Amino acid sequence: MTQKNWNLVYIFYALIILYNAVKIKKYMRINKEKNIKLSINKLDYYRDIPREGDSTPSEAGYLYNFNKDKLNDKSEQSSIVAATILSLAHKKTIKLNVVGNDVEISFLNKKADISDTEKPVFDLLLKASKKRETFKISELQDYAENSYYKYSKLIQKLYTSTELKLYKLKFIDKGEKKEYYKSKDAESYYQMLKFFTELFVIIFLIGLLPFYNVQYALAFGIGSQSAMARTLIFILPLITIVLIKLHVQSKTQRKIAVITLDGANEKEQWTGLKKFLEEFSLLNEKKVPDLVLWEKYLIYATVFGVAEKVIEQMKASYPEVFVKEYFDDEEDNMFENYPVFYCATRNISYIGTLNNIASSAYQISKTQISKYFSSGSGRRRWILFWRWRRRWPVAGMGGR
Repeated sequence: MTQKNWNLVYIFYALIILYNAVKIKKYMRINKEKNIKLSINKLDYYRDIPREGDSTPSEAGYLYNFNKDKLNDKSEQSSIVAATILSLAHKKTIKLNVVGNDVEISFLNKKADISDTEKPVFDLLLKASKKRETFKISELQDYAENSYYKYSKLIQKLYTSTELKLYKLKFIDKGEKKEYYKSKDAESYYQMLKFFTELFVIIFLIGLLPFYNVQYALAFGIGSQSAMARTLIFILPLITIVLIKLHVQSKTQRKIAVITLDGANEKEQWTGLKKFLEEFSLLNEKKVPDLVLWEKYLIYATVFGVAEKVIEQMKASYPEVFVKEYFDDEEDNMFENYPVFYCATRNISYIGTLNNIASSAYQISKTQISKYFSSGSGRRRWILFWRWRRRWPVAGMGGR
């Protein structure tokens, strides 16, 4: 290599050092700053539905369970899907009917104008129904097993559309979320680079031992070890400063809020609503409930995983609502006007059925995808990996 080329290498080397030094200074400043505490309105209980008329179960589930990372827990995913199905029934887009241990779904309006954050679940039901007007929700498991990629893609779309909505509402800061994931990646890169650096140094030191020194010289030549030493001395400062930068950057995770003040306040409202639903029987709520409101309450109670507990409390607080005579005057219209509440008062198992089937379908799709990757050829696995990697920046609820 000519001297001119070496000069270019030195300049490039110095620029990398300078770049990482600037980044270290930036991340050290962030880490020294005090934690930014959002001045949220702490609530014991919250009786209203946040953004009533605009909010959806997936948005409630995202904010209630918000922890910076994307939601991938089976129970959270199944609760959101089950609650969205109930929401579609409440909006008269689909019709629910409890049949034995299953729930039968009928389509009332396949061209309904529904929210972007509910449409993926509606599309999931359409595909699982195989274009039939009525089908059983248990068939969702068959769809997850036989069309696991499409099932997974629709669930991912549900999460992505929800995240985009929360970006639009300025409840989640997209830039902060990007920085958060950079800091998480930095932690992984730090551990990986540290491992290989330590391995390289250990190999070099072992090579200095008398026995290995001779073997090394015989294998690679007399001057190879000194060349390796020069290389190590040359790159070690660069590796060191990169390691410091990655380590300091990874520490910024705890300083990044991601959720905005408005988002944190709504999260607090959803938390307060859950507490109200769990404990309303202790709050002297003696007024006979508005059925339309309680339909919505049951939808969000399903998101929080407390629907059956709420129904039991309602039975204790409003026993008159759970007897047939209460609805005698409008029995013919009950099923049409209050589908969620009607099913709840007649059969407590329907919400559990929806949850169990959604959870089972989720697990089946994951199992099938794992089988596909493990049994596929190496070439096919790499193709699928790169396809997934290209989608990753926008993938997943709470993803990147």
